[in-house]
Amino acid sequence: ARPFQILLGMEMDYVPSRIATARAEIARYPWDYLIGSVHNIGLEKLQEPALYQEWDIDDVCEIYFHRVGDMLRDRFCDVVGHIDLPKKMGSRPRRGLRHYIEPLIPELLAAGVAVEINTSGKDNPAGEFMPGWDTVALLAEAGVPLTLGSDAHAPQQVARHFGEAITELRRIGVRELSWFDRRVRK
Repeated sequence: ARPFQILLGMEMDYVPSRIATARAEIARYPWDYLIGSVHNIGLEKLQEPALYQEWDIDDVCEIYFHRVGDMLRDRFCDVVGHIDLPKKMGSRPRRGLRHYIEPLIPELLAAGVAVEINTSGKDNPAGEFMPGWDTVALLAEAGVPLTLGSDAHAPQQVARHFGEAITELRRIGVRELSWFDRRVRK
């Protein structure tokens, strides 16, 4: 059997009003990596289908991607989780997701964070990884570090769809993925 390393990581929701509490909790443990994610805009959870019946997807994206930008400027995390989460329930903004993600590239690079390729999206109404391959190619071309995650909520979901992800990453020319050790990107 090959030896392997177990890393200590956590996904933490970015809530601006609770940043001091979050930083105190982060300081308590020797994390290898922190995934920062935006799951809520105001009191609305992005995973709730009713949100998309009450709100226009373009309005959701305006608020969501503004919050992601705030998270980057606050240097909150090592990895941005599922950067295009508003598409999870199957809705797509009229101008496309690139309209919202491309302006974040300078901030992603300045913050030195990686973007997670989250394979769980394939099992959701969106039916594709988060972000989609067009966005992954855009980020890779810009030099944004990438990492791979399955967003597992059960043991059988660990590394789900990784084979497909690796095949597609090679096809679009990505030759390197990042990982972390004591919050240092490798």
